Amino acid sequence: MQITGYDSTTNDRFVSGYPAAPVNNNDSGFIGINNDWSGVTWAASNSQKSFPLLSPDHYVVARHFGGAASIRSFDQFANLQTGNQQSIENIGYGIALSEGAPGDLSIGTLTEAMQNVKRYAILDLNTSSTTNSNNYANLDLLIYGHGGNATNSTRVAAAPFLYNVGYPNSGEYFLTSRTGVQLQTFDSGSPVFADYTNPNGDSELALIGNHAAIDTVNGYNLHNFLGTYQIMAALQSFMNDDGRSLRVTGNPSYTWVGSSSTEIAKNSAWGLGGNPNNTGASSDKYVLFDPVSAASRSINVNSNYELRGLYFKSSAGTNPFTFSGSSTLTIGRGGITNYDADQQAFTANLQLGTSQYWDAGIGGLTIVNLNTNGNLLELGSEGASTISGNISGTGSLALSDGALTLSGSSSYTGATWAHSGNLQVTGSIASSSALVLGSPAVLSGTGTVPTIAGTGTISPGNSPGILTTTAVDPSGGLDFDFEFSAASAPDFTAPSASINDLLRITAATPFENNLTANNEISVYLDVASLSAGQQFLGGFFTDENTDFIEAIKNAQVTTYLADPTGNVTFNGQTYSADTNPLGLVLSTILQTANFGSGPISGRILQLQVVDQTNYADWKLYNNLSGNDALNTADTDGDGIAQLLEFALGGNPNINDRSILPTHALVEDAGSSYLELSVTRPKDLQGVTYTPLTTADLSSWPSDSTGIADDSPIPSDNGDGTETLNYRRSQAVAGAEQGFLRVEVSETP
Repeated sequence: MQITGYDSTTNDRFVSGYPAAPVNNNDSGFIGINNDWSGVTWAASNSQKSFPLLSPDHYVVARHFGGAASIRSFDQFANLQTGNQQSIENIGYGIALSEGAPGDLSIGTLTEAMQNVKRYAILDLNTSSTTNSNNYANLDLLIYGHGGNATNSTRVAAAPFLYNVGYPNSGEYFLTSRTGVQLQTFDSGSPVFADYTNPNGDSELALIGNHAAIDTVNGYNLHNFLGTYQIMAALQSFMNDDGRSLRVTGNPSYTWVGSSSTEIAKNSAWGLGGNPNNTGASSDKYVLFDPVSAASRSINVNSNYELRGLYFKSSAGTNPFTFSGSSTLTIGRGGITNYDADQQAFTANLQLGTSQYWDAGIGGLTIVNLNTNGNLLELGSEGASTISGNISGTGSLALSDGALTLSGSSSYTGATWAHSGNLQVTGSIASSSALVLGSPAVLSGTGTVPTIAGTGTISPGNSPGILTTTAVDPSGGLDFDFEFSAASAPDFTAPSASINDLLRITAATPFENNLTANNEISVYLDVASLSAGQQFLGGFFTDENTDFIEAIKNAQVTTYLADPTGNVTFNGQTYSADTNPLGLVLSTILQTANFGSGPISGRILQLQVVDQTNYADWKLYNNLSGNDALNTADTDGDGIAQLLEFALGGNPNINDRSILPTHALVEDAGSSYLELSVTRPKDLQGVTYTPLTTADLSSWPSDSTGIADDSPIPSDNGDGTETLNYRRSQAVAGAEQGFLRVEVSETP
């Protein structure tokens, strides 16, 4: 991108290091200094090719220039991230670059969400939800482009929005003059933003379009336009399939007054003159609620009404708004944005007019009933929100950040996503078609949910509790956090205080796939101490009474013990990773449980504490039974029998000959002696080590004759093991040959 009067301080996004180790341009003279550029990415294979993010999973592409196998971002914490492309789809809009060609707008989808990056809203200046308006003319824009080669910083320049009068298909693209900014090859797909002051009075980048072509004859840059209602709807439809909604923002047409009236439909409630009973002026508009200027913060929804977008301005003190009434407030594509630290409350019924994104901010939202109306609501925040009543309709729900508690009994039938944050279900969303957890999302609570899949973490209860699901599909890499506070069964009748965490699974096939090493089960034992023989019941319960140990046995299991000085925190308690020789053996047992609707004869996970210094418990811990538990068995095929594996600290299921004793010649008082070193776990019980020596391999003595010390003092290695050194009493110089070995036997 060439810029008339270009200056690196004014126009460069980075001061150095691009693209491998970029350094942000933080100079006060930078044209984009007040904006968040972390959502503008570039192709990993071509750093001159840029894309803006619509969500952590989606980015805008110029169809003719294509996407990229991998894209990179410089996130909000100045870290480089890489995202991999899953697909590119043409949305059917944008400039047609040749006769009969499809529109130039496409949308890219990533295989995994990018974290800590800006997702840009599209600026909606249309006069209604179903019309396109000429309100963008001469809007101040910031145009993004490459810096001339692969290592020059990308650039930003200013230009006004021009309508493309005289061009065909004029509603789907717009112009900027080449007088000040001359876009070049490789700039296709680069974003164009409005230099926008949001309803809270802060500077924000709002997406207008992306670059598509140039007209050197007439002196224009041509850009795909994103601001028509048709294009916004098309983008929504592609994003909704992945549990994402398009962010849309606009300028508030009215600010709430609430002096002469508190009825939301009344014009006078918005400070408009005329007949005080007139209504509807604010319908389908973006509106602002400012606690400083509002005479009343109680809004009466006593008739069905629609607003395209609601903004709550930040203020000092505690000044929340409350929406009450027996009618329904329908919210359009602009959704709700809460800039305030107060939690805004909606006891009146809410309905989605279209799919939309809500930013609940640090204050959050409290909602009673929400009708999805066949649409997707994606909710993000820095704080906590609650929906306490019925979520209804055929639409879907997604959490993208923050905390959301669903405490009511809902009937919506669309899917549920938790991309990030903490989704706590204390009511029921069993009617939802599926629940997909992204990473790092956490699912908690004591309610009922549909089949769970994805890559996030399931953490039943809230220190501890019982969560109920239809089934679990762990194939995506689900993890599980279970807290146990007693060596007992859970209290099945107390889902919010169940002693031990429990994930109850009701389907006849509880695990749709077996857990693998990609699934981690973290066990948090909130007990003062452990002792061999203790049995902790919890974790998983299946209504089906078939043994499910095969479904979970290959997961990675990590145990944590309560420790006031520990470095791991879970549910307010500190823990340390378990290095105790006591181990946990996982099995399942039959269990009758009454969750409040009568007894169920199912099966529960049992965690039995075993002492790995005891041979019998060691075999139990390593799942050895039958012939595999014989002293002479060798399940891993490394030539080391089970009793010797135990005596040398081996794992009978891992082929490893490095545990075998080592020998050496040691010097003592001028003579050399043959010595055999045996390393073993400390405090082993029930095994005897007998060193033997001979000068003839064909005849070994029955005792330790010829051994300098048959009971040497072990040398502590500081890692839970110790070493025994057995030495021949005869020096090497006094014998033609000599041999050492150690026999291991069970102590009678």
